[in-house]
Amino acid sequence: AFLRVRIWFLGGSVLKTLRQSQTEAGVNESLPSRELDASRERSGKCPGCNNFFTQINRHMHRCKAVQAMSSPKGGCCPGCNSTFPNLMKHMRRCCPEKLPRSSDQDAIAQQRKAQSPNDWLESESVAEAARASFAAMKDPLERRALELRFGIDQGGGRRSPAEVGMLLGGKYAKNPQTAQVLIRTAMNNIPLVADDPAELKVIFEDTDL
Repeated sequence: AFLRVRIWFLGGSVLKTLRQSQTEAGVNESLPSRELDASRERSGKCPGCNNFFTQINRHMHRCKAVQAMSSPKGGCCPGCNSTFPNLMKHMRRCCPEKLPRSSDQDAIAQQRKAQSPNDWLESESVAEAARASFAAMKDPLERRALELRFGIDQGGGRRSPAEVGMLLGGKYAKNPQTAQVLIRTAMNNIPLVADDPAELKVIFEDTDL
């Protein structure tokens, strides 16, 4: 009886080992086919996020920008060449100069000036203040990006983030989104203008301070 139990136990362990080896062999045989399918997948540029991928089909199934292309409000931004689910909302921050506007801009400007004459600033004054703010920036790359974006070298004609990236070159030319991030970072780093203390009136001054 002892010998029968031992033979039964050894036989079961042998069968279990054989089954495991067959399962591992089947897994190993399936691996080359998967790698072959992955190698056959083409590389290319995603139409949604405008980036290159070695496995474009796999990326497009997960890309939110591709999903946004089917949205009724979505579309491709002409400023940064990327797709967004709410195109108009994005363009107000990215390239407002490319939004559809009224043909009579002078009449609109005069109407706004009449509504608040004390707070109105002429375009020449705004351009001069912008040039002074850009010149006060310490980072030369950020200063260059803002000068190109707002067209300091071409009389105030704005450039899109994609055009700024092409002029900057490098990684900014390959991905306009990178140029857009640089422009936003530079705008946040513009130094604040100090008030003129000439007309400052001290109402109360603490001796301890």
